[in-house]
Amino acid sequence: MVVFGIELKGSEAIVVIVEKANDGQCIGKEYKKISLNSTNQDDAQSFRDLFVALIDQYSPSKIVINTRQQKGEYAAGAVTFVMEGILLTLNQVNVISVAGATIRAKLKSGAIRTQLDGYPKYTEKAFQLASFGCL
Repeated sequence: MVVFGIELKGSEAIVVIVEKANDGQCIGKEYKKISLNSTNQDDAQSFRDLFVALIDQYSPSKIVINTRQQKGEYAAGAVTFVMEGILLTLNQVNVISVAGATIRAKLKSGAIRTQLDGYPKYTEKAFQLASFGCL
């Protein structure tokens, strides 16, 4: 089973692609940063096309994204809302949104790992989301 974990942050989607092994562990296959430079139609279509190509390449069973705060001090920006909307329209795969509190609870219980060895620190949250998708 292949799962994409995607952290939406600023104008970037940080993507970690994992595969669930027979022993239940998530094995990292690849990581990427995909940017959405503006909210115009051409950039949005290009962003969507990149994800469709990734889906065609890896055939994931699901995509797990982080739930964003809609108001308050840490509320997400407009570009993040557009990215989420684009991802939710991908009908080739099931897209689910997971709250940060749920991820923290799974980390505390030991159900998911914090990070993959050899992956940069900025991929940590996306990996946690992908690991949640492997459960």
